[in-house]
Amino acid sequence: MTVDVVVIGHVTLDQTPRGLRPGGAAYYAAVAAHRQGLRVGVLTSFGPDFPREALPRGIEVVTVPSTRTTTFRIGPGRLAEGRRVRELAILGRATDLEAAALPDE
Repeated sequence: MTVDVVVIGHVTLDQTPRGLRPGGAAYYAAVAAHRQGLRVGVLTSFGPDFPREALPRGIEVVTVPSTRTTTFRIGPGRLAEGRRVRELAILGRATDLEAAALPDE
């Protein structure tokens, strides 16, 4: 498939106070471009725990095999100097992405 946009980056799993959900800049960019009617290709890496069906049909996904998905814990935040500060911890990281993993087309 010829694509209009190629998104490169890790899709993630985000543990939030409201539960586990897909996320990451690559996920959001791919979904937004797809919703705009563009043909989208994604180069990413994730493990077997990532819900592949979270990426809409029609998005071409090329994955670098990984035993785990990049996972963040997003806390409810805390107050610091009178302001709410977001808390973020990385719990796992998928395999690195290299240019060689991009398909020729």
